[in-house]
Amino acid sequence: MKNFLFWVWTIIWNPIMNLIGAITALVFICMGYKPKRYYHGIYFLKPGNWGGISLGNFFFVCVETKDYIEHEYGHVLESVTLGPIMPILSLMSLIRCWYYNNHETTWKYDDWWFEGCATYLGAINEVKAQRKR
Repeated sequence: MKNFLFWVWTIIWNPIMNLIGAITALVFICMGYKPKRYYHGIYFLKPGNWGGISLGNFFFVCVETKDYIEHEYGHVLESVTLGPIMPILSLMSLIRCWYYNNHETTWKYDDWWFEGCATYLGAINEVKAQRKR
């Protein structure tokens, strides 16, 4: 029931990113990629050296490591809270990520609040889940 309510809330609160994520997920499925569940989110693994991206309740990663998956799931959780402003933050995140990977910088990846918040939310979610086990 919690999963159902999570999806209903996020689709109503953040329809733009969930629509883009659902379309992207369909394209990935048509290309032969298999969806995987991570708590309330659905993710796809597309190997390469491109990082990851979260689109509503869907996220896409290049490697299946704990850090990548937790961070992108953290963006899913941000989406639940920030809803309509997530498209703006996602665009800022994309630009910042491109700049970070293509230029020498003095700041860390998580120095921007929405990146640090995503890392924190993904990690704290995992800690809570482990306590329940």
